[in-house]
Amino acid sequence: MYRFSLRTRIYLSLLAILLLSFIVTGVIAIYNDIEQNQIFNQQRLERKEKSVRASLDYFLKHEGGHMDPDSVSYKFGDKICELADVHDMFIGLFDLQGNYLISNNSAYLDSLKIPGSVPKNILQKIQSGSSKKCVWEQNPLNNYTLAYWLFKDLDDQPIAIIAMDYSNLEEDPKDIQDFLIGIIGSYIVLFLVGASIAFLLSRYITKSLKTIAEKIKKTDLNQSFTELQWEGNDEIGQLVFEYNKMLSALKTSADQLAEREREGAWREMAQQIAHDIKNPLTPMRLRVQHLSRQYDQNKPEEFKAHLQAFIQTMTEQVDSLANIATAFAQFSKTEKNQLTWVDLVQKIQGVANLFRSDNCQILFQSQKLKHGVLTDPIDIERIFTNLITNAIQAQNDLLSCVIDIQIRDFKKNTYIVVKDNGVGIDTEIMAKLFQPRFTTKSNGTGLGLATVKTLVEWSGGKIKCKSKVGVGTRMILQYPLPKE
Repeated sequence: MYRFSLRTRIYLSLLAILLLSFIVTGVIAIYNDIEQNQIFNQQRLERKEKSVRASLDYFLKHEGGHMDPDSVSYKFGDKICELADVHDMFIGLFDLQGNYLISNNSAYLDSLKIPGSVPKNILQKIQSGSSKKCVWEQNPLNNYTLAYWLFKDLDDQPIAIIAMDYSNLEEDPKDIQDFLIGIIGSYIVLFLVGASIAFLLSRYITKSLKTIAEKIKKTDLNQSFTELQWEGNDEIGQLVFEYNKMLSALKTSADQLAEREREGAWREMAQQIAHDIKNPLTPMRLRVQHLSRQYDQNKPEEFKAHLQAFIQTMTEQVDSLANIATAFAQFSKTEKNQLTWVDLVQKIQGVANLFRSDNCQILFQSQKLKHGVLTDPIDIERIFTNLITNAIQAQNDLLSCVIDIQIRDFKKNTYIVVKDNGVGIDTEIMAKLFQPRFTTKSNGTGLGLATVKTLVEWSGGKIKCKSKVGVGTRMILQYPLPKE
């Protein structure tokens, strides 16, 4: 399952919070605008109501302050129409029994299906003496709301029931549309600004983590244990502190492990050397004892023959001990010689000439007359002496020994291939081929190929082996080309 990066997740989270805040504030703003508009209209209608009442009271005062209910429609008809036009609203007049008398617009009354009498529940409240207006919302689909109140003379005697249209409580759709256009435009601008700020914030928040990641990526546990540096004691500072703490513990563990590995390697090597030295010492001791028993003054010629055989055996065993000491010295070499420019063609041909014989054919091919690498010339001789010796010893009894050596440059490296037609190497053995102490020979030390690998790597090179049982083996060496 695909997961966004931390920076993207932070950025999207900030955008989501920003968008959610805009939606919430937008809904609240629209709701508040509608509510405020309703309150404003309600207050405006209440002011109109007070103005109508004041005008009717003033008109009644000029009529003497008293009026017969039967003459209300006649005397107030023009005044009702005048007030309705001034305040742009419907005003109706009903008698005390709730029957319709007159209004400023009878067609308006019919089109909205306003009842021709005061509703019973409203009439009961008014007849009970309530001086407050009673609002009636009988049919909201027809978009009207009527407010009824009892009109009294100056002696507080009821004269008639007056109805006003309170239907203008809804906000004009055009006003809502203009408000929405304004708020959406503002929100788009704010969203773009907020998105830019969120992008910068996400980069700023993850910049520190990216810096730490880059430093951790450059940390090579095989070469160094460089601690990270961070100013401040924030969350990232705590992360760096824990990382450095872990790195310090890891360094200690690595040092201890390396020390144990070195001790173990030298212990195993000492056991191997002791074993290899004991092998020739045993026959040497037996030969000395046997020679001592064979000594006879009366048979000098026979003893002389025994002495010659003894000398030959002792010489072979001493040479074996010398070979063991030499191999161990090469493998345990700790100091690198000064790297110099070496012509591989000349060096390898010189070593090959030493091994050419009637029993072994050595072929040599090079891409150029000279192939130079930076290495130790003595190391080159040791490497190819070991490789050619191994190739000869791996000879297939059914075939004549043929060793093919090729040198060529490719890209930035020089490649040397030593190919034989020997018995080949099993897959199980291939994994252990370059390990110290591993050998398939009865008289081998197991240090030859391990030494070759060490000497090649000291010059910055690599070595690998490819083999097939019954076909032969290829040793492939890779050296970097010297810089111009």
